[in-house]
Amino acid sequence: MRLLKEKYIWALILLSTVVRIYAWYFTPVVGRDAFDFVSIARRFAEGDFITGLQHPFHPLYSLLISFVSQCGFELILAGRIVSLVLSILTVVVLYVVGEKMFNKTIALIAAFILAIHPYAVRLAVDVMSESTYFFFYVTGFGLGYIAIKTKRPYIFFLTGLFSAFAYLTRPEGVSILLITGLWPFVQFVKSVPVLKNFGNRLPPYVEKRAILASSIKSISLLLVGFFLLAAPYIFCIKGETGGWTLTKKKRLSQITGVELLLDVEEKSGSGIEQNKDDGALSSTDAYIAWLSGQENLDMQSLNADFDIANALKYVPEKSYSKTLYNVVWQYIDSLHYPLLLFLIIGIVCLFRKPGGDFLNIYILVYIAIFLFVLFFLRKSNGYASYRHLMNIVLVTLFWVAIGLNRSYFWVVERGLARKRAVTVDGSNWWKCGQQTMDIRSRGFIVLLCILSLLILPKTLKPHRTSKIVRKEAGLWLKDYDPGNKIVLTDKLVVALYADASGIELPINIIGYDKILKFAWAFNADYVVFTDSIENTNPGFFSAVIKSDLKKLTELNNNDRKVVVYEVVKNVNDRILDEWGDSE
Repeated sequence: MRLLKEKYIWALILLSTVVRIYAWYFTPVVGRDAFDFVSIARRFAEGDFITGLQHPFHPLYSLLISFVSQCGFELILAGRIVSLVLSILTVVVLYVVGEKMFNKTIALIAAFILAIHPYAVRLAVDVMSESTYFFFYVTGFGLGYIAIKTKRPYIFFLTGLFSAFAYLTRPEGVSILLITGLWPFVQFVKSVPVLKNFGNRLPPYVEKRAILASSIKSISLLLVGFFLLAAPYIFCIKGETGGWTLTKKKRLSQITGVELLLDVEEKSGSGIEQNKDDGALSSTDAYIAWLSGQENLDMQSLNADFDIANALKYVPEKSYSKTLYNVVWQYIDSLHYPLLLFLIIGIVCLFRKPGGDFLNIYILVYIAIFLFVLFFLRKSNGYASYRHLMNIVLVTLFWVAIGLNRSYFWVVERGLARKRAVTVDGSNWWKCGQQTMDIRSRGFIVLLCILSLLILPKTLKPHRTSKIVRKEAGLWLKDYDPGNKIVLTDKLVVALYADASGIELPINIIGYDKILKFAWAFNADYVVFTDSIENTNPGFFSAVIKSDLKKLTELNNNDRKVVVYEVVKNVNDRILDEWGDSE
């Protein structure tokens, strides 16, 4: 109830809502992963939970989409609503967590930055799981800190619950469980003296037993809270994969990038060559089997066989220093460049203080774990998106807020010194502003206005407007054929808006005849390609034969093109002559 009476909460909600609705209007097309989330949500909405849970993507976000769709919203709209609402709530949670960890001023600055942060806003209006994950991640992060500080059993239980919610949204949510569970163990180890302290300095046996019992109780409640929600899905994965793992996407060695790096090197040296011109493979086991006449391939197994092809779409980096440089640079970009100076100031101010600070160590552990994973992911496939780096950005926004607060006071004190002709010791500038500003003051309002000028230009920039033709092509096909259909496309967002079963063209299917054979193998009703197909298959549009693919329409917008073809089902003489009659 106290939160509902907090006027700053309502101000943050209003600001977050206005900025995100604006971004919604200027983001007309959702991202590629939306196809998968909507497909899973459709299964859940139809009551087919077994098929929905078999998808490699974690289920909670899609489950929320299916729940919201029961109110009458179409699935794409329901997905955007879920992301929007939970993104706004994440801003509120960050404020509450910051107030518990630091103070109201730091909390409000950090939450204000998140409310207008470019990438947080973009993800909030897309059909992607990140906004849902961020909500549970920040909540679990804050609860973990409170649990460790207060040692209250029920807080450990709640931390386990929110870690499970985060994990069921994205696999990296299990980090909350691992980090929070580490501290009770560390506290117990610290209570046991080293060998040289044996004797009179040894703590009483009863005291050690009490510490041990408290640590076991805390970890047990944390695990109970986690497995209460996560265990059914983990058992489901066990039934699908035959082994104990936390995700069907990747094993731990794959998540860290180590196994993928070794796999790429092994297969690259065993005869599977990469085409340097188009980034595709010249051959794969699945492709050879397909040419041998196995036309009724299962799509899931085919995707598994093409994993190495997709991995090689990004070139592994050989230099460790270059990889580290790229990860750090990607983090700076994800944070947003104008905020970097304040982050550095905030770190200097915190770590120039005498003595250790548990709060900063707690944040550093989160940063270290995610940097470790992202480093090896970048090392293995040369790719680490801002979506992954936001894990670090969210927990370092408090340091940015501290840097802003101290910088403000340093400027104020220097100004007063000039006005009064008083000397200020510039060597101790990080000590300026030990107090926090009054958030009701004009100076604080000016600070927030400066922040807005630094961040909003990028936040309010229209996003994906050049790709609206893909949405238009999908909607056109939906009107043309409202029934069930299978669409082969190079951009799955087209199939998403067409309300169709989509098959994404693998990157190593090159050549008109091979693409056509692929379409027939999967009984595709339509082939819809954007102008991007010319990058991997130059001259495709001019190579189309009317007796194979009937052109229905061509849409152009913002120098982008999408062509919709209907697949001619009969096998003509040209195809029989080229591949031979199977009989």
